[in-house]
Amino acid sequence: MNGVDVERHLPREIGLMIDLVVLHLNSNRFCGIIPEEVKNMTQLNEFDASNNRFVGPFPDVVMRVPKLSGLDIRFNDFEGPIPPELFLKPYDAIFLNNNRFTSGIPDTISKSKASVIVLANNELGGGIPQTIDEAAATLDQFIFINNSITGCLPVEAGLISTTTVFDVSGNALTGSIPRTLSGLFKVEQLDLSHNKFIGEVSKDVCELSALANMYVSYNFFTKEDTKCGVGMDKAFEDEANYMGQTRSAQKSEDECAPVLSNPVDCAMEKLEIATCTHGEQ
Repeated sequence: MNGVDVERHLPREIGLMIDLVVLHLNSNRFCGIIPEEVKNMTQLNEFDASNNRFVGPFPDVVMRVPKLSGLDIRFNDFEGPIPPELFLKPYDAIFLNNNRFTSGIPDTISKSKASVIVLANNELGGGIPQTIDEAAATLDQFIFINNSITGCLPVEAGLISTTTVFDVSGNALTGSIPRTLSGLFKVEQLDLSHNKFIGEVSKDVCELSALANMYVSYNFFTKEDTKCGVGMDKAFEDEANYMGQTRSAQKSEDECAPVLSNPVDCAMEKLEIATCTHGEQ
């Protein structure tokens, strides 16, 4: 039923289609909530309700479909928190982008077996869980674009050695780039742009062997290795930082002063988190 311009609620009778394996409803004008009867579709393997007008909190009913392996509910009007149990399901792909999900990224994301997790263009806050590296065995695309994610990029992010796309652009991440990102051996697209990163863009990151596109623009970097940018055999953007007149289209001192005068020490942030965690035990 892709793109046939259906405008209505999804009928409860959908649950009678108990032998259906694939349900694609994308690019219509379905509205309202996803009915509880969907859980009766015991053979359903793929559920794609993207690009519609569904509303309400995360549709928990989809997690009660026993054989589901792929979930796509992007481009709707779902809102509220993402349930932690979502990432404990054996899904191969999870597309939640372009909704209005809020709160933080559940720590259980580290337990996910998905190869693709897309949380872009929501209203998620908080930090990226430090246990994210536990998803390294399967995670191929790590896409958290355009949210309100804060704090430092955890060093563990560099241990997701299987990922080919690593995109955290359009957030409020701070501190320096972890040296561990040099461990992203398979990454082809690395996008750190439009954040509040400081410090240096290092040679180790710029020379990642599989890298095809790298974006560090619109941050507060003050230096980059000579191996970055000039002479790189890949797309590279570094405008709107604070690297002086040797680089084009850089920010002024006045623009950068509020961030650079109060630098975030990510080593201290990690120490504080570890201390708090120890104190709670």
